[in-house]
Amino acid sequence: DVVLIRDSLTPVQRDPVGCQVLAGDWYSVYDGLTWTDPTELQVDHVVALSEAWESGASQWPIGRLVAFGNDLSDVRSLRAVTSALNQQKSAADPSNWIPPYEPFVCQYVADWVSIKARWGLSMDESEFGRIRNLLTDRCPDKTIAPWPETASAPPPATTPPATTTAPATTPPAEPNNVFYKNCDAVRAAGAAPIREGDPGWQTKFDRDRDGVGCE
Repeated sequence: DVVLIRDSLTPVQRDPVGCQVLAGDWYSVYDGLTWTDPTELQVDHVVALSEAWESGASQWPIGRLVAFGNDLSDVRSLRAVTSALNQQKSAADPSNWIPPYEPFVCQYVADWVSIKARWGLSMDESEFGRIRNLLTDRCPDKTIAPWPETASAPPPATTPPATTTAPATTPPAEPNNVFYKNCDAVRAAGAAPIREGDPGWQTKFDRDRDGVGCE
């Protein structure tokens, strides 16, 4: 509703409480259509949340994730568009989807680059290649407007302090009065098979009295 209020070309009509948007005038830049019914629209994360996650956001603290997902500080981040096209786009990057409305393609690519650069997100090879080709072939003179500051980036990784390993010591000899609960305990203690004279050999672990336990 906040995005619908922001993006409407005329003042919106709201419910009596003043929250839900009931009507307005919205221009969907993905297909060049205008809508008055908000149910025909969805709010698109231009760089989808899953795309951001795979491009570096998985390493962010929770506050930065929330700031990205609800970013109203830059109009390029969230956009009210025709529902069907938002569903068609889903989480695709420009290597798999660009707006079908040709006059908006260059702006869409520029917006994508601005969002990725602003938030420090990476591009994979196919994504970068498609964007480079689009900018070269269709948008050679396109420029990208500055963007506001984002939520603080995660602190750089620090090198953990060096640790030292205590010298290996020979474990003390096992006392002769050790008894094990079952063969699992014997094996967990590294004492199987038990042979005659070993701790616990005289118990049920060597029922056939052949000198080898836990067979």
